[in-house]
Amino acid sequence: MKKFTAAICVVFVFLAVSPFVFCEYAPSENTSIRFGNPGGKGRLLKKTAFTIMYDGAVKCPVWASYLLEKKHITTGKVKLGAFKTDKSLKPYEQTKRDDYPAKVDKCPMVPVLDMAYDPQTYRESFLLSNTCPMNPLLKRLKWRELEDKVRKLAVLHGSLWVVTGPVFEYKGKIAVIGSSKIAKPTGFFKVILYQSKDY
Repeated sequence: MKKFTAAICVVFVFLAVSPFVFCEYAPSENTSIRFGNPGGKGRLLKKTAFTIMYDGAVKCPVWASYLLEKKHITTGKVKLGAFKTDKSLKPYEQTKRDDYPAKVDKCPMVPVLDMAYDPQTYRESFLLSNTCPMNPLLKRLKWRELEDKVRKLAVLHGSLWVVTGPVFEYKGKIAVIGSSKIAKPTGFFKVILYQSKDY
Protein backbone atom coordinates (compact mmCIF):
# COMPACT_ATOMS: atom_id res chain seq x y z
CA MET A 1 0.00 0.00 0.00
CA LYS A 2 1.24 3.47 -0.83
CA LYS A 3 2.34 5.76 1.96
CA PHE A 4 0.07 8.66 2.73
CA THR A 5 1.61 11.98 1.78
CA ALA A 6 -0.39 13.84 4.39
CA ALA A 7 -0.46 13.25 8.12
CA ILE A 8 -3.44 13.49 10.43
CA CYS A 9 -3.21 15.18 13.79
CA VAL A 10 -6.23 14.40 15.95
CA VAL A 11 -6.99 16.09 19.23
CA PHE A 12 -10.01 15.07 21.27
CA VAL A 13 -10.99 17.59 23.92
CA PHE A 14 -13.84 16.81 26.29
CA LEU A 15 -14.92 19.72 28.45
CA ALA A 16 -17.15 19.23 31.44
CA VAL A 17 -17.64 22.57 33.16
CA SER A 18 -17.27 22.10 36.90
CA PRO A 19 -19.36 24.04 39.43
CA PHE A 20 -16.02 24.93 41.10
CA VAL A 21 -14.85 26.92 38.08
CA PHE A 22 -15.72 30.52 38.87
CA CYS A 23 -15.41 32.05 35.45
CA GLU A 24 -18.18 33.30 33.27
CA TYR A 25 -18.39 33.30 29.52
CA ALA A 26 -20.94 34.65 27.11
CA PRO A 27 -21.66 32.06 24.40
CA SER A 28 -21.50 33.38 20.86
CA GLU A 29 -24.83 33.87 19.10
CA ASN A 30 -23.23 31.99 16.20
CA THR A 31 -23.87 28.38 17.28
CA SER A 32 -21.05 26.96 15.16
CA ILE A 33 -18.44 29.00 17.08
CA ARG A 34 -20.22 29.03 20.44
CA PHE A 35 -16.98 29.13 22.44
CA GLY A 36 -15.28 31.78 20.33
CA ASN A 37 -13.40 32.26 17.10
CA PRO A 38 -10.44 29.84 16.79
CA GLY A 39 -8.45 32.68 15.20
CA GLY A 40 -6.22 32.81 12.15
CA LYS A 41 -5.84 35.05 9.14
CA GLY A 42 -8.56 35.33 6.53
CA ARG A 43 -12.22 36.09 5.95
CA LEU A 44 -14.89 34.79 8.31
CA LEU A 45 -17.63 33.13 6.23
CA LYS A 46 -20.82 32.36 8.14
CA LYS A 47 -22.91 29.69 6.44
CA THR A 48 -26.26 28.30 7.57
CA ALA A 49 -24.85 25.61 9.87
CA PHE A 50 -21.09 26.16 9.92
CA THR A 51 -18.47 28.91 9.95
CA ILE A 52 -15.21 29.04 7.98
CA MET A 53 -12.09 31.15 8.24
CA TYR A 54 -11.04 31.33 4.60
CA ASP A 55 -7.56 32.49 3.55
CA GLY A 56 -7.60 33.87 0.01
CA ALA A 57 -3.80 33.67 -0.14
CA VAL A 58 -3.75 29.87 0.15
CA LYS A 59 -7.25 29.40 -1.37
CA CYS A 60 -8.25 27.09 1.50
CA PRO A 61 -10.15 27.34 4.75
CA VAL A 62 -7.82 27.85 7.73
CA TRP A 63 -10.48 26.13 9.82
CA ALA A 64 -14.14 25.18 9.65
CA SER A 65 -16.31 24.89 12.76
CA TYR A 66 -19.80 23.49 13.34
CA LEU A 67 -22.17 21.95 15.86
CA LEU A 68 -22.84 18.29 15.12
CA GLU A 69 -26.11 17.06 16.64
CA LYS A 70 -27.34 13.50 16.90
CA LYS A 71 -30.74 14.46 15.43
CA HIS A 72 -29.03 15.77 12.27
CA ILE A 73 -26.97 12.69 11.49
CA THR A 74 -28.28 11.04 8.34
CA THR A 75 -28.26 7.27 7.99
CA GLY A 76 -28.30 5.50 4.65
CA LYS A 77 -27.15 6.67 1.25
CA VAL A 78 -26.90 10.36 0.42
CA LYS A 79 -27.26 11.68 -3.13
CA LEU A 80 -24.00 12.98 -4.57
CA GLY A 81 -23.70 16.72 -5.06
CA ALA A 82 -21.44 18.94 -7.14
CA PHE A 83 -18.66 21.20 -5.91
CA LYS A 84 -19.25 24.86 -6.73
CA THR A 85 -17.40 28.14 -6.53
CA ASP A 86 -18.28 30.25 -3.49
CA LYS A 87 -19.69 33.44 -4.99
CA SER A 88 -19.48 35.24 -1.63
CA LEU A 89 -15.70 35.42 -2.16
CA LYS A 90 -13.95 38.05 -4.24
CA PRO A 91 -13.03 36.81 -7.75
CA TYR A 92 -9.30 36.58 -6.96
CA GLU A 93 -10.06 34.44 -3.87
CA GLN A 94 -12.32 31.95 -5.66
CA THR A 95 -11.47 28.48 -6.91
CA LYS A 96 -13.15 26.30 -9.53
CA ARG A 97 -13.66 22.53 -9.80
CA ASP A 98 -11.20 22.43 -12.70
CA ASP A 99 -8.44 23.76 -10.42
CA TYR A 100 -8.19 20.32 -8.82
CA PRO A 101 -6.26 17.77 -10.93
CA ALA A 102 -7.58 14.19 -11.07
CA LYS A 103 -4.80 12.89 -8.80
CA VAL A 104 -6.00 15.11 -5.93
CA ASP A 105 -9.35 14.83 -4.13
CA LYS A 106 -11.50 17.73 -3.02
CA CYS A 107 -12.07 17.21 0.70
CA PRO A 108 -14.73 19.28 2.52
CA MET A 109 -13.56 20.32 5.98
CA VAL A 110 -17.19 20.25 7.10
CA PRO A 111 -18.23 16.77 5.90
CA VAL A 112 -21.11 16.55 3.45
CA LEU A 113 -22.66 13.70 5.48
CA ASP A 114 -22.82 15.96 8.54
CA MET A 115 -24.80 18.55 6.57
CA ALA A 116 -27.08 16.19 4.60
CA TYR A 117 -30.08 16.73 6.90
CA ASP A 118 -31.12 19.92 5.07
CA PRO A 119 -30.94 20.89 1.35
CA GLN A 120 -29.40 24.32 2.10
CA THR A 121 -26.70 23.07 4.48
CA TYR A 122 -25.99 20.20 2.09
CA ARG A 123 -25.44 22.60 -0.85
CA GLU A 124 -23.20 24.84 1.25
CA SER A 125 -21.00 21.91 2.28
CA PHE A 126 -20.11 21.52 -1.43
CA LEU A 127 -18.80 25.08 -1.72
CA LEU A 128 -15.12 25.08 -2.66
CA SER A 129 -14.44 27.55 0.17
CA ASN A 130 -15.04 24.54 2.46
CA THR A 131 -12.57 22.37 0.54
CA CYS A 132 -8.88 21.46 0.69
CA PRO A 133 -6.81 19.27 -1.62
CA MET A 134 -6.21 15.84 -0.09
CA ASN A 135 -4.44 12.65 -1.05
CA PRO A 136 -7.19 10.32 -2.39
CA LEU A 137 -6.03 7.35 -0.27
CA LEU A 138 -6.08 9.45 2.87
CA LYS A 139 -9.53 10.88 2.15
CA ARG A 140 -11.17 7.59 1.24
CA LEU A 141 -9.66 5.52 4.04
CA LYS A 142 -8.31 6.99 7.29
CA TRP A 143 -10.01 10.39 6.99
CA ARG A 144 -13.38 8.78 6.29
CA GLU A 145 -12.88 6.47 9.28
CA LEU A 146 -12.13 9.48 11.47
CA GLU A 147 -15.28 11.30 10.31
CA ASP A 148 -17.34 8.16 11.03
CA LYS A 149 -15.90 8.01 14.56
CA VAL A 150 -16.83 11.65 15.15
CA ARG A 151 -20.43 10.92 14.12
CA LYS A 152 -20.52 7.96 16.51
CA LEU A 153 -19.35 10.24 19.33
CA ALA A 154 -22.13 12.70 18.47
CA VAL A 155 -24.68 9.88 18.65
CA LEU A 156 -23.25 8.82 22.02
CA HIS A 157 -23.20 12.31 23.56
CA GLY A 158 -26.09 13.97 21.72
CA SER A 159 -24.04 16.85 20.30
CA LEU A 160 -20.50 18.16 20.01
CA TRP A 161 -18.53 20.89 18.28
CA VAL A 162 -16.05 20.03 15.57
CA VAL A 163 -13.22 22.23 14.26
CA THR A 164 -11.26 20.94 11.25
CA GLY A 165 -8.60 22.40 9.02
CA PRO A 166 -5.34 22.00 7.09
CA VAL A 167 -1.74 22.19 8.27
CA PHE A 168 0.93 23.83 6.10
CA GLU A 169 4.49 22.91 7.09
CA TYR A 170 7.06 23.71 4.45
CA LYS A 171 10.70 24.65 4.87
CA GLY A 172 10.67 26.52 1.59
CA LYS A 173 7.88 27.55 -0.73
CA ILE A 174 4.37 26.17 -0.23
CA ALA A 175 3.41 23.67 -2.95
CA VAL A 176 0.37 24.70 -5.00
CA ILE A 177 -1.96 23.02 -7.50
CA GLY A 178 -4.11 24.25 -10.39
CA SER A 179 -4.28 27.57 -12.21
CA SER A 180 -5.71 29.22 -9.08
CA LYS A 181 -2.62 28.10 -7.12
CA ILE A 182 -4.40 26.32 -4.27
CA ALA A 183 -1.97 25.56 -1.45
CA LYS A 184 -1.44 21.86 -0.82
CA PRO A 185 -1.63 20.95 2.91
CA THR A 186 0.95 18.67 4.50
CA GLY A 187 -1.54 17.49 7.12
CA PHE A 188 -4.94 18.05 8.71
CA PHE A 189 -6.34 18.48 12.20
CA LYS A 190 -9.68 17.80 13.85
CA VAL A 191 -10.60 19.10 17.32
CA ILE A 192 -13.72 17.87 19.11
CA LEU A 193 -15.37 19.66 22.01
CA TYR A 194 -18.12 18.21 24.16
CA GLN A 195 -19.92 20.26 26.79
CA SER A 196 -22.15 18.47 29.28
CA LYS A 197 -24.21 21.56 30.16
CA ASP A 198 -24.00 25.23 31.11
CA TYR A 199 -23.64 26.17 34.77
